[in-house]
Amino acid sequence: MDRLVNELIDHQHIAGLGFAAGILITFSCYALPSIWHCPTNPLLGPMVQLRKKRSRLAGQNSAFGQFELKDHYGLEQQVLNLDLDPHTMWMNVGFWKNNPQSLPEACQGLLEELLKEAGISASSDQRFSVLEVGCGCAEPARYFRKRFAKIFDQYIGITLNGCQADYATKRLAADQKVAETNGPGQSHVYCANAANPSLWPESLRSSVSQLTSSRKSATGAQSLWLLALDTLYHFAPDRERVLTHACQSMDASLMATDIVIPDNLTWIDSWKLRLVFFGLQVPWKNIMTRDQYVRMLIECGYKKENITMTDISEHCFEGFDSFTREHMKRWEAMGGSNVIPRAVRMMGWVMGWWARSGTVREYLIVAKK
Repeated sequence: MDRLVNELIDHQHIAGLGFAAGILITFSCYALPSIWHCPTNPLLGPMVQLRKKRSRLAGQNSAFGQFELKDHYGLEQQVLNLDLDPHTMWMNVGFWKNNPQSLPEACQGLLEELLKEAGISASSDQRFSVLEVGCGCAEPARYFRKRFAKIFDQYIGITLNGCQADYATKRLAADQKVAETNGPGQSHVYCANAANPSLWPESLRSSVSQLTSSRKSATGAQSLWLLALDTLYHFAPDRERVLTHACQSMDASLMATDIVIPDNLTWIDSWKLRLVFFGLQVPWKNIMTRDQYVRMLIECGYKKENITMTDISEHCFEGFDSFTREHMKRWEAMGGSNVIPRAVRMMGWVMGWWARSGTVREYLIVAKK
Protein backbone atom coordinates (compact mmCIF):
# COMPACT_ATOMS: atom_id res chain seq x y z
CA MET A 1 0.00 0.00 0.00
CA ASP A 2 2.78 2.42 0.94
CA ARG A 3 4.54 1.60 -2.32
CA LEU A 4 1.38 2.42 -4.29
CA VAL A 5 0.98 5.73 -2.46
CA ASN A 6 4.62 6.64 -3.15
CA GLU A 7 4.19 5.84 -6.86
CA LEU A 8 1.08 8.03 -6.99
CA ILE A 9 2.99 10.88 -5.34
CA ASP A 10 5.87 10.46 -7.81
CA HIS A 11 3.44 10.53 -10.72
CA GLN A 12 1.86 13.68 -9.31
CA HIS A 13 5.29 15.30 -9.03
CA ILE A 14 6.10 14.37 -12.62
CA ALA A 15 2.72 15.61 -13.80
CA GLY A 16 3.19 18.81 -11.84
CA LEU A 17 6.64 19.38 -13.33
CA GLY A 18 5.28 18.68 -16.79
CA PHE A 19 2.43 21.12 -16.24
CA ALA A 20 4.83 23.77 -14.93
CA ALA A 21 7.14 23.23 -17.89
CA GLY A 22 4.19 23.56 -20.24
CA ILE A 23 3.14 26.82 -18.60
CA LEU A 24 6.70 28.18 -18.83
CA ILE A 25 6.98 27.22 -22.49
CA THR A 26 3.58 28.75 -23.22
CA PHE A 27 4.48 32.02 -21.51
CA SER A 28 7.88 32.04 -23.22
CA CYS A 29 6.28 31.61 -26.62
CA TYR A 30 3.80 34.34 -25.78
CA ALA A 31 6.42 36.71 -24.44
CA LEU A 32 8.99 35.92 -27.13
CA PRO A 33 7.02 35.29 -30.33
CA SER A 34 10.18 35.72 -32.35
CA ILE A 35 11.52 32.48 -30.87
CA TRP A 36 8.36 30.59 -31.81
CA HIS A 37 8.33 31.99 -35.32
CA CYS A 38 12.07 31.70 -35.85
CA PRO A 39 12.62 29.27 -38.76
CA THR A 40 15.80 27.97 -37.10
CA ASN A 41 13.98 26.94 -33.91
CA PRO A 42 15.26 23.38 -33.32
CA LEU A 43 11.93 22.43 -31.71
CA LEU A 44 10.16 22.92 -35.03
CA GLY A 45 10.46 20.29 -37.72
CA PRO A 46 10.94 21.29 -41.35
CA MET A 47 7.30 20.57 -42.21
CA VAL A 48 6.05 22.67 -39.30
CA GLN A 49 8.35 25.49 -40.37
CA LEU A 50 7.00 25.40 -43.90
CA ARG A 51 3.38 25.31 -42.80
CA LYS A 52 3.89 28.14 -40.30
CA LYS A 53 5.50 30.22 -43.04
CA ARG A 54 2.61 29.48 -45.37
CA SER A 55 0.14 30.31 -42.63
CA ARG A 56 1.75 33.71 -42.10
CA LEU A 57 1.77 34.45 -45.80
CA ALA A 58 -1.71 33.12 -46.57
CA GLY A 59 -4.20 35.87 -47.28
CA GLN A 60 -1.63 38.45 -48.34
CA ASN A 61 -2.49 40.35 -51.50
CA SER A 62 0.38 38.99 -53.52
CA ALA A 63 1.12 36.02 -55.68
CA PHE A 64 3.40 34.66 -52.99
CA GLY A 65 0.60 34.24 -50.47
CA GLN A 66 -2.02 32.49 -52.59
CA PHE A 67 -1.91 28.99 -51.27
CA GLU A 68 -3.59 26.99 -48.50
CA LEU A 69 -2.16 24.95 -45.68
CA LYS A 70 -3.38 21.74 -47.29
CA ASP A 71 -1.19 22.39 -50.35
CA HIS A 72 1.89 20.20 -50.69
CA TYR A 73 3.56 22.75 -52.96
CA GLY A 74 3.58 26.52 -53.14
CA LEU A 75 5.78 28.64 -55.38
CA GLU A 76 9.03 26.90 -54.51
CA GLN A 77 9.69 26.27 -58.21
CA GLN A 78 10.71 29.90 -58.45
CA VAL A 79 14.08 28.80 -57.12
CA LEU A 80 14.54 26.70 -60.25
CA ASN A 81 13.56 29.62 -62.45
CA LEU A 82 16.10 32.03 -61.00
CA ASP A 83 18.89 33.32 -63.20
CA LEU A 84 21.94 32.11 -61.29
CA ASP A 85 24.26 34.09 -63.56
CA PRO A 86 23.21 37.66 -62.66
CA HIS A 87 23.77 40.39 -65.20
CA THR A 88 25.09 42.76 -62.55
CA MET A 89 26.62 42.52 -59.06
CA TRP A 90 26.03 46.01 -57.69
CA MET A 91 26.15 46.72 -53.96
CA ASN A 92 25.79 50.10 -52.31
CA VAL A 93 23.07 52.03 -50.49
CA GLY A 94 21.56 53.17 -53.79
CA PHE A 95 19.93 56.41 -54.96
CA TRP A 96 16.15 56.02 -54.72
CA LYS A 97 14.90 59.50 -55.71
CA ASN A 98 13.31 58.45 -59.01
CA ASN A 99 11.73 55.23 -57.67
CA PRO A 100 14.06 52.67 -59.25
CA GLN A 101 12.54 49.21 -59.52
CA SER A 102 15.63 47.24 -58.58
CA LEU A 103 18.78 47.46 -56.49
CA PRO A 104 21.09 47.49 -59.56
CA GLU A 105 19.17 50.45 -60.95
CA ALA A 106 19.45 52.32 -57.64
CA CYS A 107 23.14 51.49 -57.21
CA GLN A 108 23.93 52.64 -60.73
CA GLY A 109 21.92 55.77 -60.02
CA LEU A 110 24.15 56.54 -57.03
CA LEU A 111 27.26 56.29 -59.20
CA GLU A 112 25.66 58.53 -61.82
CA GLU A 113 24.87 61.18 -59.19
CA LEU A 114 28.48 61.05 -58.05
CA LEU A 115 29.76 61.42 -61.60
CA LYS A 116 27.55 64.48 -62.09
CA GLU A 117 28.94 65.97 -58.89
CA ALA A 118 32.47 65.31 -60.15
CA GLY A 119 31.70 66.90 -63.52
CA ILE A 120 32.38 63.75 -65.54
CA SER A 121 30.25 63.60 -68.68
CA ALA A 122 30.21 61.31 -71.71
CA SER A 123 30.08 64.42 -73.91
CA SER A 124 33.41 65.67 -72.52
CA ASP A 125 36.68 65.40 -74.42
CA GLN A 126 38.75 64.81 -71.28
CA ARG A 127 39.81 61.20 -70.83
CA PHE A 128 39.86 59.70 -67.33
CA SER A 129 41.09 56.65 -65.45
CA VAL A 130 39.88 55.21 -62.15
CA LEU A 131 41.39 53.48 -59.14
CA GLU A 132 38.46 52.07 -57.16
CA VAL A 133 38.98 50.99 -53.56
CA GLY A 134 36.58 48.57 -51.93
CA CYS A 135 35.44 47.74 -55.46
CA GLY A 136 33.46 44.57 -54.66
CA CYS A 137 32.75 42.88 -57.99
CA ALA A 138 33.94 45.95 -59.95
CA GLU A 139 30.58 46.76 -61.48
CA PRO A 140 31.55 50.44 -62.05
CA ALA A 141 34.31 49.27 -64.42
CA ARG A 142 31.73 47.60 -66.65
CA TYR A 143 29.56 50.71 -66.47
CA PHE A 144 32.45 52.98 -67.48
CA ARG A 145 33.33 50.80 -70.45
CA LYS A 146 29.76 50.88 -71.68
CA ARG A 147 28.74 54.50 -71.00
CA PHE A 148 32.08 56.29 -71.42
CA ALA A 149 33.69 54.16 -74.12
CA LYS A 150 35.24 57.14 -75.94
CA ILE A 151 36.87 58.83 -72.96
CA PHE A 152 37.38 56.11 -70.34
CA ASP A 153 40.93 54.83 -70.25
CA GLN A 154 42.08 52.50 -67.46
CA TYR A 155 40.56 50.88 -64.39
CA ILE A 156 42.18 49.30 -61.34
CA GLY A 157 40.00 47.84 -58.60
CA ILE A 158 41.01 46.75 -55.10
CA THR A 159 38.94 44.51 -52.85
CA LEU A 160 39.77 42.72 -49.62
CA ASN A 161 37.66 39.73 -50.65
CA GLY A 162 39.39 37.10 -52.76
CA CYS A 163 36.14 35.65 -54.11
CA GLN A 164 35.05 39.07 -55.32
CA ALA A 165 38.41 39.69 -56.96
CA ASP A 166 38.29 36.36 -58.83
CA TYR A 167 34.69 36.87 -59.88
CA ALA A 168 35.30 40.42 -61.08
CA THR A 169 38.44 39.43 -62.98
CA LYS A 170 36.59 36.71 -64.89
CA ARG A 171 33.68 38.98 -65.76
CA LEU A 172 35.92 41.83 -66.92
CA ALA A 173 38.03 39.42 -68.97
CA ALA A 174 34.89 38.10 -70.65
CA ASP A 175 33.73 41.66 -71.38
CA GLN A 176 37.10 42.56 -72.89
CA LYS A 177 37.07 39.42 -75.01
CA VAL A 178 33.67 40.28 -76.42
CA ALA A 179 34.72 43.89 -77.04
CA GLU A 180 38.09 42.71 -78.41
CA THR A 181 39.95 45.35 -76.44
CA ASN A 182 43.64 45.01 -75.60
CA GLY A 183 46.45 47.23 -74.46
CA PRO A 184 46.58 49.89 -71.76
CA GLY A 185 42.81 50.26 -71.61
CA GLN A 186 42.31 46.92 -69.91
CA SER A 187 40.81 46.63 -66.43
CA HIS A 188 42.44 44.85 -63.49
CA VAL A 189 41.17 43.82 -60.06
CA TYR A 190 43.43 42.93 -57.14
CA CYS A 191 42.82 41.31 -53.78
CA ALA A 192 44.54 43.58 -51.25
CA ASN A 193 43.96 45.84 -48.27
CA ALA A 194 43.18 49.15 -49.94
CA ALA A 195 43.44 50.98 -46.61
CA ASN A 196 47.20 50.45 -46.39
CA PRO A 197 49.08 51.29 -49.63
CA SER A 198 52.43 50.36 -48.04
CA LEU A 199 51.27 46.73 -47.92
CA TRP A 200 49.99 46.51 -51.47
CA PRO A 201 51.47 43.59 -53.43
CA GLU A 202 54.14 44.39 -55.98
CA SER A 203 51.82 43.61 -58.91
CA LEU A 204 49.30 46.18 -57.68
CA ARG A 205 51.93 48.84 -56.99
CA SER A 206 53.36 48.28 -60.46
CA SER A 207 49.93 48.70 -62.08
CA VAL A 208 49.23 51.88 -60.12
CA SER A 209 52.66 53.25 -61.02
CA GLN A 210 52.04 52.56 -64.71
CA LEU A 211 48.62 54.18 -64.41
CA THR A 212 50.04 57.42 -62.99
CA SER A 213 53.01 57.54 -65.36
CA SER A 214 50.90 56.90 -68.47
CA ARG A 215 48.61 59.74 -67.44
CA LYS A 216 51.54 62.16 -67.11
CA SER A 217 52.93 61.17 -70.51
CA ALA A 218 49.56 61.24 -72.29
CA THR A 219 48.82 63.92 -74.84
CA GLY A 220 45.75 66.01 -74.11
CA ALA A 221 43.79 66.48 -70.91
CA GLN A 222 43.47 63.38 -68.75
CA SER A 223 42.30 62.97 -65.16
CA LEU A 224 42.82 60.27 -62.56
CA TRP A 225 40.20 59.55 -59.92
CA LEU A 226 40.08 57.60 -56.70
CA LEU A 227 36.57 56.11 -56.51
CA ALA A 228 35.01 54.84 -53.27
CA LEU A 229 31.33 53.91 -53.07
CA ASP A 230 30.09 53.40 -49.49
CA THR A 231 33.34 51.81 -48.39
CA LEU A 232 35.79 54.31 -46.82
CA TYR A 233 34.18 54.20 -43.37
CA HIS A 234 35.09 50.50 -43.19
CA PHE A 235 38.82 51.14 -43.67
CA ALA A 236 40.91 50.15 -40.65
CA PRO A 237 42.49 51.77 -38.79
CA ASP A 238 41.45 54.83 -40.83
CA ARG A 239 40.86 56.16 -44.35
CA GLU A 240 43.56 58.84 -44.20
CA ARG A 241 46.45 56.75 -45.50
CA VAL A 242 44.84 55.78 -48.79
CA LEU A 243 43.50 59.32 -49.31
CA THR A 244 46.94 60.81 -48.64
CA HIS A 245 48.52 58.32 -51.04
CA ALA A 246 45.97 59.14 -53.73
CA CYS A 247 46.42 62.89 -53.35
CA GLN A 248 50.15 63.20 -52.82
CA SER A 249 51.64 60.14 -54.57
CA MET A 250 49.15 59.61 -57.40
CA ASP A 251 47.95 63.19 -57.88
CA ALA A 252 44.43 61.74 -58.06
CA SER A 253 41.14 63.49 -57.43
CA LEU A 254 38.58 61.91 -55.12
CA MET A 255 34.94 61.03 -55.75
CA ALA A 256 33.22 59.08 -53.01
CA THR A 257 30.03 58.42 -51.13
CA ASP A 258 30.52 58.28 -47.38
CA ILE A 259 28.66 58.70 -44.10
CA VAL A 260 28.81 61.72 -41.80
CA ILE A 261 27.26 62.45 -38.40
CA PRO A 262 25.63 65.77 -37.36
CA ASP A 263 27.32 68.25 -35.05
CA ASN A 264 24.50 68.08 -32.48
CA LEU A 265 24.51 64.30 -31.94
CA THR A 266 23.23 63.43 -28.44
CA TRP A 267 25.31 61.25 -26.16
CA ILE A 268 22.59 58.57 -26.26
CA ASP A 269 22.64 58.43 -30.07
CA SER A 270 26.42 58.52 -29.95
CA TRP A 271 26.53 55.38 -27.82
CA LYS A 272 23.91 53.70 -29.99
CA LEU A 273 26.06 54.38 -33.03
CA ARG A 274 29.16 53.14 -31.26
CA LEU A 275 27.43 49.81 -30.62
CA VAL A 276 26.15 49.58 -34.20
CA PHE A 277 29.51 50.39 -35.76
CA PHE A 278 31.28 48.03 -33.38
CA GLY A 279 29.02 45.26 -34.67
CA LEU A 280 29.70 46.33 -38.26
CA GLN A 281 33.46 46.42 -37.58
CA VAL A 282 33.63 50.10 -38.45
CA PRO A 283 36.36 52.03 -36.58
CA TRP A 284 34.79 54.83 -34.55
CA LYS A 285 37.70 57.02 -35.65
CA ASN A 286 36.16 57.03 -39.13
CA ILE A 287 32.89 58.54 -37.91
CA MET A 288 33.15 62.31 -38.38
CA THR A 289 31.10 65.46 -38.67
CA ARG A 290 31.10 67.37 -41.95
CA ASP A 291 33.65 69.93 -40.73
CA GLN A 292 35.92 67.18 -39.39
CA TYR A 293 35.71 65.40 -42.74
CA VAL A 294 36.73 68.53 -44.64
CA ARG A 295 39.68 69.09 -42.27
CA MET A 296 40.73 65.48 -42.77
CA LEU A 297 40.74 65.91 -46.57
CA ILE A 298 42.80 69.10 -46.23
CA GLU A 299 45.32 67.26 -44.04
CA CYS A 300 45.54 64.58 -46.75
CA GLY A 301 46.58 67.26 -49.25
CA TYR A 302 43.40 68.46 -50.96
CA LYS A 303 42.63 72.19 -51.07
CA LYS A 304 39.52 73.41 -49.29
CA GLU A 305 38.26 75.35 -52.31
CA ASN A 306 38.31 72.13 -54.36
CA ILE A 307 36.22 70.12 -51.89
CA THR A 308 32.44 69.75 -52.19
CA MET A 309 30.13 67.71 -49.95
CA THR A 310 26.45 67.23 -50.81
CA ASP A 311 23.90 65.64 -48.47
CA ILE A 312 21.74 63.06 -50.30
CA SER A 313 20.45 61.16 -47.25
CA GLU A 314 16.75 61.63 -48.06
CA HIS A 315 17.24 59.71 -51.31
CA CYS A 316 19.25 56.83 -49.86
CA PHE A 317 18.56 55.29 -46.45
CA GLU A 318 14.76 55.10 -46.47
CA GLY A 319 14.74 53.69 -50.00
CA PHE A 320 17.23 50.97 -49.11
CA ASP A 321 15.23 50.06 -46.01
CA SER A 322 11.96 49.76 -47.96
CA PHE A 323 13.54 47.78 -50.77
CA THR A 324 15.24 45.23 -48.52
CA ARG A 325 12.08 44.76 -46.47
CA GLU A 326 9.95 43.88 -49.50
CA HIS A 327 12.64 42.00 -51.39
CA MET A 328 13.56 39.75 -48.47
CA LYS A 329 9.88 39.05 -47.81
CA ARG A 330 9.56 37.73 -51.36
CA TRP A 331 12.81 35.80 -51.00
CA GLU A 332 11.58 33.93 -47.93
CA ALA A 333 8.17 33.35 -49.50
CA MET A 334 9.75 31.38 -52.31
CA GLY A 335 11.68 29.21 -49.86
CA GLY A 336 14.99 31.08 -49.81
CA SER A 337 17.42 30.72 -46.93
CA ASN A 338 16.52 32.79 -43.90
CA VAL A 339 20.16 33.47 -43.04
CA ILE A 340 20.81 35.99 -45.81
CA PRO A 341 17.59 37.99 -45.22
CA ARG A 342 18.42 38.44 -41.55
CA ALA A 343 21.78 40.04 -42.30
CA VAL A 344 20.40 42.19 -45.11
CA ARG A 345 17.32 43.23 -43.17
CA MET A 346 19.42 44.15 -40.17
CA MET A 347 21.35 46.59 -42.35
CA GLY A 348 18.09 47.83 -43.84
CA TRP A 349 16.64 48.37 -40.37
CA VAL A 350 19.74 50.30 -39.31
CA MET A 351 19.46 52.57 -42.34
CA GLY A 352 15.77 53.04 -41.64
CA TRP A 353 16.74 54.26 -38.17
CA TRP A 354 19.31 56.61 -39.72
CA ALA A 355 16.65 57.98 -42.07
CA ARG A 356 14.14 58.60 -39.28
CA SER A 357 16.54 60.00 -36.70
CA GLY A 358 19.10 61.81 -38.84
CA THR A 359 21.90 60.37 -36.72
CA VAL A 360 23.86 59.44 -39.85
CA ARG A 361 23.91 61.25 -43.19
CA GLU A 362 24.96 60.10 -46.67
CA TYR A 363 27.16 62.49 -48.66
CA LEU A 364 28.54 62.84 -52.15
CA ILE A 365 32.16 63.88 -51.68
CA VAL A 366 34.37 65.33 -54.41
CA ALA A 367 37.90 66.65 -53.92
CA LYS A 368 39.64 67.73 -57.11
CA LYS A 369 43.35 68.15 -57.74
